[in-house]
Amino acid sequence: MPNTAVRRLSAFLDCTGVLAVTLALVVLLAGSFLGRWEASALGRPFLEYLVMLTVPVLAMVVTGRSLSGHGLWLADPSYHLGVGFTAVVPYACAHAVGLAVPSVFAPWDQVVQAACMLGALGAVVAMLRKRPSFEPPLAV
Repeated sequence: MPNTAVRRLSAFLDCTGVLAVTLALVVLLAGSFLGRWEASALGRPFLEYLVMLTVPVLAMVVTGRSLSGHGLWLADPSYHLGVGFTAVVPYACAHAVGLAVPSVFAPWDQVVQAACMLGALGAVVAMLRKRPSFEPPLAV
């Protein structure tokens, strides 16, 4: 087992290298004909986002790292979907409450909306805390 400092340096260099490659590809894509067309036609950089998601996952696959060890694989779909849906409920409720705030508090509309969203989020989380938690999947 290598020295802790060497492992940390190796992890830092891995992350830095993947970030550098990802940013270089994003810059190249943004300056290309396809990137300029996408920006003018769609107004959003979907291909750049795709590069940002694909490069790190490809780096993990090429180096033989475990996707499930990094939380990128659904080893137990029912557990992960249950946790995901439980996490979405507070977010969706907070946005529904925040978007229902009328725009009569100018110039403080966004502050009032954010306060309502945080209040709704806190209320839903408090309700979900009383609910039994999910059992983690068994380690294989």
